[in-house]
Amino acid sequence: MGGAAAARESVTIAGRPEPVAVARAFAAAVLGRQHPEGETAVLLLSELVTNSVRHSGSRLPGQTVTVIVWP
Repeated sequence: MGGAAAARESVTIAGRPEPVAVARAFAAAVLGRQHPEGETAVLLLSELVTNSVRHSGSRLPGQTVTVIVWP
């Protein structure tokens, strides 16, 4: 496989429901409007982050969720 690898971008948010919108906006910005699967990726990311906050220790005070996106 040749070519340059895409750079990854990341954001860390508080493990609470309110910052899930931040994760969605971050992914949308990294992928850009022209990404062929951008809308689907943002929807899936939203579900993953929401589930992480609901069902893991990230919801405890002071804990976080880190989102990494490779465009």
